[in-house]
Amino acid sequence: MIDWSSTVVSPPPVLRNVSNAVLVSSIDNQLSIGQSNLLSFPCHTQAVERTVKFVTEASKKFA
Repeated sequence: MIDWSSTVVSPPPVLRNVSNAVLVSSIDNQLSIGQSNLLSFPCHTQAVERTVKFVTEASKKFA
């Protein structure tokens, strides 16, 4: 088990610059991350697509 009282907890790097008020507002309005414009970074780069392809090919070999 994790002893949370002795562990330093920090926010995830992606949400580090987002205030709690903005997060709560987005949750209250039931907005997804894409709808709320909280984060603007590419999530489907060529590297990601290439990795998905490799993982798919590898999984087919062992299925």
